[in-house]
Amino acid sequence: MSRLISIVLLGLTAATSLAEEPATLDEARQLWQTGKYAEGLDAFDALAKALPEADAKTKSRIALGRADCLASQGEYDKAVEALTPLATAPEPSADVLARLAEIQLGRGLWDDAEANARRALKVDPDHLATRWVVARLDEARGQNEQALKTCQWIVDRRNARAAEFRKNADALVIVGQAAERNARARFRGEELADELNTVINEIYEAALEVDPRCWQAAWLEGRLFLAGYREGSARQELFRALKINPQAAEVIVTLGQVDLQGYKLADGRRKGNEALEINPHFAPAHVLLVDLNISDERFDDALKSARKAVAENPRDQDALARLAASYRLLVNPVGAFAAEQVALASNPRPSTFYAALGERLADRRKYLSAERAFLLATVADPERADARIGLGMLYMQVGREDEAQALFAAAFDADPFNVRAFNQMKVLKHMTAYRPVTTDHFSVLVEPKQDALLGKYM
Repeated sequence: MSRLISIVLLGLTAATSLAEEPATLDEARQLWQTGKYAEGLDAFDALAKALPEADAKTKSRIALGRADCLASQGEYDKAVEALTPLATAPEPSADVLARLAEIQLGRGLWDDAEANARRALKVDPDHLATRWVVARLDEARGQNEQALKTCQWIVDRRNARAAEFRKNADALVIVGQAAERNARARFRGEELADELNTVINEIYEAALEVDPRCWQAAWLEGRLFLAGYREGSARQELFRALKINPQAAEVIVTLGQVDLQGYKLADGRRKGNEALEINPHFAPAHVLLVDLNISDERFDDALKSARKAVAENPRDQDALARLAASYRLLVNPVGAFAAEQVALASNPRPSTFYAALGERLADRRKYLSAERAFLLATVADPERADARIGLGMLYMQVGREDEAQALFAAAFDADPFNVRAFNQMKVLKHMTAYRPVTTDHFSVLVEPKQDALLGKYM
């Protein structure tokens, strides 16, 4: 009997030992990729304790994994702490420096991000993730030509080393984003549509083939479709990403933006709040709630959310645009002016700020202010299609159809991927047969064969 008890105890001891054995680096990373952020952090912590004498590459991977798990939960300061010891070492890792710079960029700490990016490029002048941080930093500062040169460098590097890149999902995710920016700036018409399809089918899909858990690739596909107002395709890709990682705040917020486009405000609000439960410091979730509150005419709530978004990143053009819009809708021109000046101080050509401001003001029929914002967005970036489309939609609402037609045609020529421009062109084509019924104060467009009498009563 005592021998049987000894055997059982030995079995239990072995099972306990096996259960406490640390996960491998790949297993710990998979926990993060699938949204098990707390478990992933525990796994990386266990690896750090189990491998105190690990080589520099392994230590870097552990630190990067810890930082990713912390950042996904909004613990940005702790993520920085996880990376700092290796970033300040005599021989720092370029991967660690790049990730640290990326976190700092997202928090509006541009000088710190630039300093760490420079250090990373000294370690490895061709470091892809660092080049991508530099491109976004230049873009945020309004140095668009310099940003595009870096994006082109990333695309060229992938083309020159296609076989190498086909094995690296993280690299392909960076290439896809750089290629999209590069394509929108350099190509027009069908050529642009072909380039965007290449980004989807040959880059993001390739990333998912290399790593089926690369939810970022599916998310970016969904975001690309949403930018073209292809809501059905966007939802399909976003749900694919969410199936991989149900806790991806980025994906949940983008689905909320789909709801916003469809005026499903309650659904969008639930998604914004769900994202903040996962990551309480996720600025895009606050931005989404601003947009929903503005559409719902809850302007005080919009202002509160806008302030929270700006607090997370005081230089973010999207957040500042919502702050300016909220102040304008609350009839506080001083506050709106101050938000605009902050945006201009960081970027002398803040096209994203003005385009977003125009959209939110047009949503509440503040036509003159919205028109000014859209016009300034097109001046800041003459190639920007969404600002033209927004201005065209505004002109449709105020009866300036001829001007709207020209704007939609220009936008569609620039970006045939955009369904919104195409649909509005169809509407205007249908309206060519309409004729105005005018009075001293109004002009009503009617279809003369069917509604001539009704037009007079109107």
